[in-house]
Amino acid sequence: MSKKKEEQLAQAQKTAEAARQAAAPQSGYSTADLNSRFDVQNALAGAEYRPSQNVTDAANDLKQWQQNRPGQYQSAYQDKMNELMDALLGRDSFQYSYAQDPLYRQYAQLYTQNAANASADAAAQAAALTGGYGSSYAASVAQQAYQQQIGALSEAIPTLYRLALDTYTGGGEELVTKLDQLGVREQNDQNLYNNELADYYTQLQQKGDAYNAAYAQDYGQYQDYLNRLDTLYGYYAAQEQQAQVALFGHTHIPYCRQEGGLWLLNPGACGGRAPSCGIVTVDGGKAVCCVKDLLLEETL
Repeated sequence: MSKKKEEQLAQAQKTAEAARQAAAPQSGYSTADLNSRFDVQNALAGAEYRPSQNVTDAANDLKQWQQNRPGQYQSAYQDKMNELMDALLGRDSFQYSYAQDPLYRQYAQLYTQNAANASADAAAQAAALTGGYGSSYAASVAQQAYQQQIGALSEAIPTLYRLALDTYTGGGEELVTKLDQLGVREQNDQNLYNNELADYYTQLQQKGDAYNAAYAQDYGQYQDYLNRLDTLYGYYAAQEQQAQVALFGHTHIPYCRQEGGLWLLNPGACGGRAPSCGIVTVDGGKAVCCVKDLLLEETL
């Protein structure tokens, strides 16, 4: 082997070793002990994604929080509100009959007694004027006193009607007031529940984002590990063949670099969002490589 070839090989080995050392702490997948194509091939065969502790912790945190979802809202007032609403809607229309009014009957008893007393007093006073003897005059005076008291009872009926109407209206207003008070309490409870539910979903989103970020970073490191394995495999395979170009493409990530006289080329993929291809030009026995962006028609 010529001195120039030995220098190129030594430089390439240094480059490969530096790549292994840089890859291990960033990805968590060590390539430090891969010293041959056979080692790299075995590593590729067993290269499975292993979630890091950060991803596992984030997944467990998310799963645990999902179990903390508030239950369905349970109203503490709905049954009572329904009861009040039924009572309000089920009220009979206002009707008033003084004959069936207990207060009127009390008034009638009082006014009838007063009428009898007034009639007796009037008769007694009339008899006194006539020397104690009954007369038509005394009877007439007694009858007038009686009718006057009974007439006052009739005059009380409109007042009793208004009182009954006010009582009926007040009963409805009392039901409405109680219903409104319960409605306010119900709304407050619903607002508290909605705030609790919103807080749950906010934290659920945050924990979901934390898991996705941890997974994306972790899986990106795994992809980087696969890329380094591909690079090392191409490097060792090319060294065995004393080749000028090591071509690999497992990850489909475009890569083109010359290290120690050896071209490491991953052409990427001709499809997808960023299609590319690799170009190898051989002139005078020497190879030159590049990667071309098929959308921009530019060399990367």
